[in-house]
Amino acid sequence: DTEYCFDKIYGRIKSIVKNGTELLKEPSKFKMWHAPTYNCGSVDDWRANHLDHIYQKTYSSEVTDNGSEVVIKTKIALGGPANPPIIKMDVDYTFHNDGTLKVKVCGDIRENAPILPRLGLELVMDEKAESIKYFGLGKTETYPDRYKAARFGEYELNVTDNFVHYVRPQENSAHVDTRWVSITNILGHGIAAISKSKTFSFNCCHYTAE
Repeated sequence: DTEYCFDKIYGRIKSIVKNGTELLKEPSKFKMWHAPTYNCGSVDDWRANHLDHIYQKTYSSEVTDNGSEVVIKTKIALGGPANPPIIKMDVDYTFHNDGTLKVKVCGDIRENAPILPRLGLELVMDEKAESIKYFGLGKTETYPDRYKAARFGEYELNVTDNFVHYVRPQENSAHVDTRWVSITNILGHGIAAISKSKTFSFNCCHYTAE
C-alpha cells in the first residue's frame, strides 16, 4: 500500500503515496544550509560557496530489480552556481516489498571546501503532518554542543511547538542523537526514519532554513 515514484533523470524521490495519500509536496533534495546563529563565524565562507543555493547534478541512475527489492544506484554532485562541486556522492536507494526504503550515502568532500553547515535529506510534507514522535534526546532542542540537560527517551510533540521563537531568527528545533522519528498527520499517515547503526539529527518545522 506504499508507492514510490523515482525521477531517474534528477536522481531523487519524486513521490511517496501511502493508502492513496501523497506524503510529499516536493521531490526530496539534499541540503547543506542551516540558518546562521548569532555567533556563527563561517557564514561568509558558506555564502561565498553558495551553500544556501545548492543544486544537485546527477551523472547516472542505474536500476536493478531482483523481485524482492528494487535498487537504484545514483552518482551525484552537490554544489552552488558558478562553483565546483562541494561533494560528490554515490547514493543507493533500496525499495523493499514491505514499503520501506533504505538510503545509503557515501561521498568525498572537495579538498578546499569550507566547513559544511550540515548535510541532510529534506522531505517537504503537507502542513497537516503535525505529529512528531521520536526516540532520542529531548524534550527541548539539542545540538552537538548543547545537549547536557537533555535525557534519552521517547517523546511526542507537534511541529508547531517544536519551533523555537528566538529574538533573532536563527537555526533551531534540531534533535541530535536520534534513533528513530516519525512525522504523521491526524490519520497516522506519514514518514518514519530509522537508523540501525548510527544516530542522526532531525529538524522538523513549518519554515525552511532559508
